Formats: sequence, C-alpha cells, structure tokens
Amino acid sequence: MILQKECYTYRSWGKAAVITSIFFILFLNHNSITRLTKALIERINNNLEVPATLPHYSAFFLITTFILILWKIINQKEEPRTLNRLIGFYAIGMVGITFGIMLFPLVGRLTNANYQPQDNFAETWQIRLKNETDLLENQGQLPDIYYIILDGYGRLDVLKEFYGFDNQQFQKSLTDMGFLIANDSLSNYKATALSISSSLNMDYINWISTQTGNEDDYIPVFNIIEHNRVFEQLQRLGYRTNTFATGFAATEIETVDQVFRPSLYPNEFETLLIYETPIGLLWNSKLHDIHRERIEFTLRNLASAGNQPGPDVTFAHIVSPHPPFVFGANGESITPNRPYTIFDGSDFLEMGSIEEYRTGYINQLKYLNQVVLETLREILQNSNTPPIIIIQGDHGPGLQLNHEVLEESNLFERYPILNAFYIPCATNDDIPDDITPVNSFRYVFNACFHAGLPYLENRQYFSPNAIPFRITDVTEQITQNK
Repeated sequence: MILQKECYTYRSWGKAAVITSIFFILFLNHNSITRLTKALIERINNNLEVPATLPHYSAFFLITTFILILWKIINQKEEPRTLNRLIGFYAIGMVGITFGIMLFPLVGRLTNANYQPQDNFAETWQIRLKNETDLLENQGQLPDIYYIILDGYGRLDVLKEFYGFDNQQFQKSLTDMGFLIANDSLSNYKATALSISSSLNMDYINWISTQTGNEDDYIPVFNIIEHNRVFEQLQRLGYRTNTFATGFAATEIETVDQVFRPSLYPNEFETLLIYETPIGLLWNSKLHDIHRERIEFTLRNLASAGNQPGPDVTFAHIVSPHPPFVFGANGESITPNRPYTIFDGSDFLEMGSIEEYRTGYINQLKYLNQVVLETLREILQNSNTPPIIIIQGDHGPGLQLNHEVLEESNLFERYPILNAFYIPCATNDDIPDDITPVNSFRYVFNACFHAGLPYLENRQYFSPNAIPFRITDVTEQITQNK
C-alpha cells in the first residue's frame, strides 16, 4: 500500500521502491544504531557518560538522513538504479544472514542423533505427564493454592550486604501472618524461565538438551511451563487453574481455566517492535504505564482469583522488583528516560547506571513490600479454608550479573532468594531452611497431600542466556561463599 502511494506520488516504481526500502531499513534499525553508537562512544572513551537522550539523537539522525535521501531521489531525473541495486544486495545479504542463522543450528541438530523436533518434544512431554501416576491424596476440604513469583527478589542478607537495605520488617510481617521463611534458600537457576520451569515440574531440567539435542532452544522450556507437572497433578483432584498476564513469553500460560489480563495489553512481539523502532520514543511512557498497571492489576486481583467455586491453584509471576523500575518507594509512578525493556544485569547496564539500578531496585522493593502484604491479608481474610501460599523469588537481583559470562558474575548476589511458605495443613514447622524452588512443591505436596516425594539434592546451575543448556554446576562456588 505504501509502495503504491509513493509510486502514484513520484510517478516511478523505481523511486517508490527505493524510498520505501530506505524508510524501513532506517525505521527498523533505530535501536541497533543506538546501541552501536553507544558501543563506539564507550570504545573511544570508557569514562565518557553516554547521554540518556541518545535514542532521540539517533532518531533525529535517521529522520535527517531519510529526508536528505528523499530530497535527492525526488530531484534527480533519472531512475535510482544504482541505489536500487545496492538495496537489493543489502536485502539479499540480510536474507542470507538470516538463512544462515537458521540453517547452521538446524544442520547441527539434524546431524545430532538426539535431535528431536519441537512438536515431537511437546507431544512426548504431554503424553509423559498424562501417563504419570497420581501423586496426591484428596484430604477432604481442598485449600486454594497461590504460587507468587516476585521476580528478582533477593534474600535478606543479600539486600543488606549489596544494597544496604534492612528487610527485617517485611519478613517479620510475614512471620506474624504465619509464614515460614527459608532463611538459606537459593535459586536453582539464574534465569526466570529455567527457574520457574524446574519449580513447576519439581525437577531439574538439565535433561532437556540431551533429549532435544539442542543447547540454545528455549521452546521446550516454554512447553514444560505451559504443561507442567504441578498443574497436571492438582487438576486430577479437581483444581481450577488460573494465571495472570505477565508480558514475558515464558510465563504466558494459556492452557488454563482462566487468564486474568488488564484491558490494554500488548504482547511481547508488539512490545519488541515498538522497542526496536522510533515508535518507542513516542510510546515509551505508555509502555512503562502498561508495565506498571500489569503489576498493580495482578496484585489487586490476586485474592479474587481464588474466590471461585471449587479449589483453585493460581500462578502469578510479578515482574518486580526486577527492572524496569517504574515505582518509587511510596508507589509514585516512575518513567525511566530510555526505551522500555525488562533487561536485567549486564543488559540493563548497557543503557542504565549502577546507582540507578541500586536505588531503583530498593525503592521498587519497598513499595512492592507494602502492596504484597496488603494482598496477602486480603487473601487470608477472604479464604473460607486456610490457603496454601508460596512467595518466592525466581532469582535474586542482577547488578553484578553478566548474563553470558560466569566469571564476570557475582553468584552470591544472584542466587539467594526470598522463599516463604504459608502451609496451615502442615503438621509441624519442619521446612528445611535451605529448601530450593525445585523442592518447594515437593514439600507442599508431602505436607498437605501425603505425596511421599523424596527431596532432590539442592544444586545451583549457571548457563549463558544465549545458550541456556550449556550448563555449569556452581553449587560449591556459592555455598563456599555463604
């Protein structure tokens, strides 16, 4: 449609094609050019502070470049054949690069005897879950279950040591409500998708790459979150399953009885498109507003999710205190002066500062503490049968984390997590102080449903974000520094 309009305007298919092509090349590469410029500035002078308005300068540069090219093409009499050929070579090159990126891993997988196509893995996994024996005994009046992930919520000692914040009051409020807190708890993995997939399946997930023959594919992780062992077992007892929209692909679980969503809700692809183009400069404030509303919507509606006929299991992944930092300490709205992302660790520090992370993280955590306590009080007050509640960090904060390089990461900042349990059906307070997420539902199912499941050995694993199943056991490195 754009091409047809430009052809009508300029009376030339050649000019219209060139102008349209250049527009989309510049438009879709705004963020790439911004990041490249930042890298060049830092290479020239690492001590030079990159301005937060760099994306605006990049947009101005791209608009100016487009206007100059447009003026040049319009005012030349001959067809821009040379430029058209260059754009054609560029397009062929980009297609070739894309094809190569897709082809080389595929060749590696096809030559791997263990390679299994994604559809086959998903189908095999679902059959495996359906064929597993019943683990749970119906104990009469079934309690509602709430599994609340506070993304990036670090342990008490980590907050004190690395951020200078004393979180004792929040933990005291939890214990006063009847929560048990595992004071030595560690995450099993350093990234959200791996951590949650293991906890919802009560098992380590290192086996996936052996079965699929692929170290860099997240799709099987998404599959085992979408169809997970915890939901499968509880559904057999008659539980309804509920989730909340998160804006994060791995935890957008759709195969449940109900998904709670706020009214305005762009999906991850739409958010990425906005982020990569100059649209983000116009929508930046709105995207942060949507993120803020998504968190508030979840906390406002969490208690009512369980107020439905029959027992409910509700999973809520709240992307906070994890970046972006959109709340002040008292709940005031904060809009960072940069394009919206949910980047953490070294990715965050590409555009943000250490001080911004430290201050933003603690202020957001302070407000989160307030609203989480209000939500928990509402859940307890509205529950006819005392519920089961797990509040857990999927991992800790990431100020000293390099997502790709183990040697450049502070593991003791990243792995210790908040892990709190409200288990009124437990007969004693025997929760292990060092319980990890992979054993959380094993503990709940044993205490409340007589499952008799053995506890797995607590282990911690690191893997680069780009290659999630190139896994290194870092258990000893973390526990030796406790």
